[in-house]
Amino acid sequence: MSMKKKIFKMIMIVSSLILSSALLQPVTAADKITLNFVSFVPKMNITYREWAPLFIDKINERAKGELFIKYRGGPEVIGGFDQAKAVAKGTIDMAMVPTSFYPGVVPGADTMRLSKISTAKERANGTYDLQREIHEKAGIYFVGNSTPVQDHFFWVCLRKPVKTREDFKGLKIGGSPPFLPCFKALGASPVKAGLPQYYPSVERGVFDGNIIGMDVYLAIHEYEVAPYVIDHPFYKSTNVIIMNLKKWNSLPDHLKKLIDQVQMETEQAMLEVWEGAVAGMKKKAMKEGAKFIKLEPDTAKWYVNTFYDVGWKYSEEKFPPDVIRKFKRLISESSKP
Repeated sequence: MSMKKKIFKMIMIVSSLILSSALLQPVTAADKITLNFVSFVPKMNITYREWAPLFIDKINERAKGELFIKYRGGPEVIGGFDQAKAVAKGTIDMAMVPTSFYPGVVPGADTMRLSKISTAKERANGTYDLQREIHEKAGIYFVGNSTPVQDHFFWVCLRKPVKTREDFKGLKIGGSPPFLPCFKALGASPVKAGLPQYYPSVERGVFDGNIIGMDVYLAIHEYEVAPYVIDHPFYKSTNVIIMNLKKWNSLPDHLKKLIDQVQMETEQAMLEVWEGAVAGMKKKAMKEGAKFIKLEPDTAKWYVNTFYDVGWKYSEEKFPPDVIRKFKRLISESSKP
């Protein structure tokens, strides 16, 4: 072998060793990607507490130092109604927040509350694709549903009982914007309000009750001031995980795949977490003094149908017609297999 060939061979061997060494080096702090995360509920609320180990902890473990999701806090850090805006602007990287909190940021996204199909079906039939399409226009990546419960999720709790349609007249009921037309259609006076306002506002008589998830009802002890719960729940959970689109696009493909894969696993796992959980919550609430009200069949039908009829009308009047038509085709009861 000539001297030139020997030198060339030595250079190739040394280069190979250097490259192998570089690939084996652990990820440094400078290389690690940190995603700052907030949630619309406090850390100890079941909605976050049961979800975080399945999603955040699992991603942090599987990313092996390349990616770390850092929990920055709940609504005390960024108010619930401002979290989606913060994600869109890049002030925060990720958030768990209901779509009902940001209809002005992603018009039409909250239509998912009217869904009568499962989250798995929504993922398979194109509903997730539609959500991602409309979220991207706002600079947001739609990761997925964080609370994919099968049962209806929303309840109305009140300071005093109701029995008839007439009893709703004059009541002041608080909630986020998409619910307000429904309260008005019931004959009540709607009041825009966020979770931190619920307990103190009902306690002081600012309003007579509000729309709420059973988990939050228990967490904030609202049974102390609004013990009467209308026992005809409606709508699906609208709690979702969203991420700043530029941040998402900056991730390597294998980390995007990791996040999407863990999201799919979490959706399945959370179904098991929530199975029977609402029944358990109702029992706990009753032990604390809550009284669940059953309306007469005709009144109950009117009550529930009002939320769906007005919900669709609100979406059709307020949001892009083509988006709402697509949602109606995808998530209506007739789309079940």
